[in-house]
Formats: sequence, structure tokens, C-alpha cells
Amino acid sequence: MRKTYKFRIYPNKPQQEQMERSLEICRQVYNRTIAERKNAYEERGETLSKYTLNKLLPEWKKENPEYKEVFSQTLQEVQERIDLAFKHFFRRVRNGHKPGYPRFNTSSIVIGKKSSSS
Repeated sequence: MRKTYKFRIYPNKPQQEQMERSLEICRQVYNRTIAERKNAYEERGETLSKYTLNKLLPEWKKENPEYKEVFSQTLQEVQERIDLAFKHFFRRVRNGHKPGYPRFNTSSIVIGKKSSSS
């Protein structure tokens, strides 16, 4: 039997700002990864694997030093989620279902805050 524990956290202002900053960096990596995959397919007709994209992370960190604020495993997990999204997309295409191409994320979603458009 598995037990689950839930804990409510009460971050102070600097902790909350750091969490929001980490989420923003993850969003940027998410969007950049989708753009890389899309451009590689459109320009060269190749599909990039998650391993190929993971190898690009050190280069991206050199271009954007703020990416170093987030653990590399976290950024790799972001790319893993995109890889799964594309796998599910192509599975739906193969099965004849209505596919939904993975979308770019906007910055309107922030933990603990509601966007003004909702």
C-alpha cells in the first residue's frame, strides 16, 4: 500500500519570486525546445530526439546565463514532457484521431495568481 502526504508550503516573498523565476525559465526552455524541433523538421526534415535536445542545454546556458538558476535535471524534464507530447501527437495522427499539435506556453499562468483574462 502506498501512502501519500500533502504538505502546504508558505513561501516568503524571496522564495516565491525564485519559484516564479524558475517557472519562467522552464517556460522559455519549453518554447525554445518546441521551436527547435519545429525548425529542424521544416528546414532539414529531421526529427530531434530528447537526447539531442538535452545536448543543446549547455549551449543554451552559455547563451542565457539565467538558465543556470534552474537545475539541469529540471530543464531535462521539461524537454522530456515535450518529447511525450510529440509522441502522443503522432500516435493520435496514426490512429486517425484529432491531433493537437504541442503549443507554445504563454506567461499568463503563474502559480498562486489568476490571469486577468480569466
